[in-house]
Amino acid sequence: MIHHYNYRFECIEKSIPLYFDAVQLQKVFNNLLSNAFKFTKPEGNIVLKIEKKEGDVHIFISDSGIGIPAEELEKVFDSFYQVNHSSFAGSGIGLSLAKGIVELHGGVITATSTKDIGSTFQVILKEGSAHFTSEQIVDTDEQYLTNVSYSASLEADPYFDKMLEELQDADNQKKYRLLIVDDNEEIIYLLKSIFEQFYNIDFALNGKDGIEKAIQIQPDVILSDLMMPIMSGAEMLLKLKSNIETSHIPIILLTANKSDQNMLEGLQYGADDYITKPFNVRHLVIRCNNLVRNRKLLKEKYSQQFTSNLELITHNLIDEEFMKKVLIIIEKNIDKEEFTIDILASEMNIGRNKIYSKIKGITGLTPNDFILNIKLKKAANSLKTEAHKSIAEIAYQFGFGTPQYFSKCFKKNFGLTPLDYRKDGNSSN
Repeated sequence: MIHHYNYRFECIEKSIPLYFDAVQLQKVFNNLLSNAFKFTKPEGNIVLKIEKKEGDVHIFISDSGIGIPAEELEKVFDSFYQVNHSSFAGSGIGLSLAKGIVELHGGVITATSTKDIGSTFQVILKEGSAHFTSEQIVDTDEQYLTNVSYSASLEADPYFDKMLEELQDADNQKKYRLLIVDDNEEIIYLLKSIFEQFYNIDFALNGKDGIEKAIQIQPDVILSDLMMPIMSGAEMLLKLKSNIETSHIPIILLTANKSDQNMLEGLQYGADDYITKPFNVRHLVIRCNNLVRNRKLLKEKYSQQFTSNLELITHNLIDEEFMKKVLIIIEKNIDKEEFTIDILASEMNIGRNKIYSKIKGITGLTPNDFILNIKLKKAANSLKTEAHKSIAEIAYQFGFGTPQYFSKCFKKNFGLTPLDYRKDGNSSN
């Protein structure tokens, strides 16, 4: 069905030189015009007007639509805020995104509206380039400011500096992968801009795609909306947490539904955290980063301790049962020097790639390194309980080719030699 509108463009200036990011401002005005058409009935009026005023450029987008109630008007630019009106649908993220882009340009966006009469959104941008840093300006023939992009930028904070160090490798590359699952591309864009300084980002547009992506890429954490078409976040969560390939992946639910019942259901399905909209950006980043960081620290503690305490690294029954089976098979073959991931995969009746991803996801170690770690833990116990055996005997007992190799691995993992460990009587770490 084709609808007709009375649309006008008004500008008396022949040209207005301006520094701006064309790609990002296009998102702003596409959103404002889209809303104007969306909330204006056919045959209604929509006007885009541009004026120069005292060194500023004023852009007005006016419509004769349904308007916004006065009590809601001041909140329309809040992240994820939805106007309490049956005719207003959507996430509310578009105007928040528009506000962020305009403010990064040193501008201002405001709104006026009268219910049942219409709305006017005004964007004010400064002429010249004095309000930009030299790093932000790129000289081009068109003189566009091309490297300003929207980011929910976080103020300088020692916490975030520390997190960047912990979440990067020795070459300052991002080590961890975040999967964002949401059916709203604007929300995905916003979340990507928030988290891309910390993580490699992947995304899916519904729960079904989220499951496929999670199995394929094995992310370190998933951030998902609850309400989505095709498959909801709750159904996706339940399937991921009951699948041996993905049950170890931490999942944060992000939703506008604040009811205690929904929160309890999400946690009962296995959600590792639950955050409601609107959210504080810093709060969201800290919650997500802490989840990844704490898992990382627990894996490191497990690797360095002398006992095989599975409770440190397993967070549900599926993972616990899986790791118990792995330990039984390793212990059965503990004296075999040639025991590798291929033998383990065969005895577990699981594909090599799947068992690699699963053990790496739970323990932070490759399967071969995990096998070595278990051998070292068992050897450490023998060093304490079997004092009559020499270090060489213990090395061979647990499948090490030579005592020298055993000592080298032991010191690398625990920070002291087998002889020092036996002398110290220090069995805690």
